[in-house]
Amino acid sequence: MTSYDPFPSSAIYPTKDDDGNLLETEYGLCAYKDHQTVSIQEMPEKSPAGQLPRSVDIVLDNDLVDKCKPGDRVQVVGIYRCLPNKQGAFTSGTFRTILLANNVILMNKEVSPQISTDDVHKCKKFSKQKNVDVFEMLAKYTRS
Repeated sequence: MTSYDPFPSSAIYPTKDDDGNLLETEYGLCAYKDHQTVSIQEMPEKSPAGQLPRSVDIVLDNDLVDKCKPGDRVQVVGIYRCLPNKQGAFTSGTFRTILLANNVILMNKEVSPQISTDDVHKCKKFSKQKNVDVFEMLAKYTRS
């Protein structure tokens, strides 16, 4: 369901291909991968007043499995996808949304950036410069 390839729509195990040739199943050639589905919710202090925190399901694969445990505060980067709800072999016409994770970062309970007064002064000085291409400056510092 989470792959980009179309999935077969029939629940019947295929025995012949489109040309009528018999298909033979080979066993033991599977490649297994770690897979985990977690559900995260927004931080209670940031949810709208009087409402329960919203949640979303996240699919973790391979090295992202077991990166977090229940109760951890995380930041997740990924692809937001909608998947059809299936009832038997048919879709119901409704969709659910999931996040296919690319990165999971553990965070502290108190998320606050460490910005010094020196950093603030440098930012103010940089903002006052005329005819400066910000992207060019950032690229210059990342190359070195």
